[in-house]
Parts: sequence; structure tokens; C-alpha cells
Amino acid sequence: MPNIPKTGKKIMTANARRQARYAERMRAKGLKKLTLWVTPEEEQFIRTCILGPQRLQIRDKLGKEIRP
Repeated sequence: MPNIPKTGKKIMTANARRQARYAERMRAKGLKKLTLWVTPEEEQFIRTCILGPQRLQIRDKLGKEIRP
């Protein structure tokens, strides 16, 4: 937990500053952050909508194959 000075303002950690800079770069590119909680069935539907009906094979960050 960051130290809270008497002014009541939080001091940003190095990681928080890095995350903020990254978010600002993404906004500058016109991108929007989207976070969703979905069921596995909804995930499959969303991936199919985004990737299309063709059987594209992509890999997530863990290297697991994902198919729509």
C-alpha cells in the first residue's frame, strides 16, 4: 500500500505510473479499454463475433489455443 502523506493524496508507485502512461498512449491511439465478466458460452459467442465464422486459431497469453 502506498504511503499517504498528511495532504491525503496517494503517492503513485512506479508500476501505477507505468500503467497510467500505457493507458494514456492507448487513449491517444483512439482505443478504449473494455473489461467484461462473461460465462464460457458468452465468451465463445463473443470470440465468434469478433473473429468471424472461419476457424482462426489464436493463442492467448498462456499459449493455450483458442477457437471461436
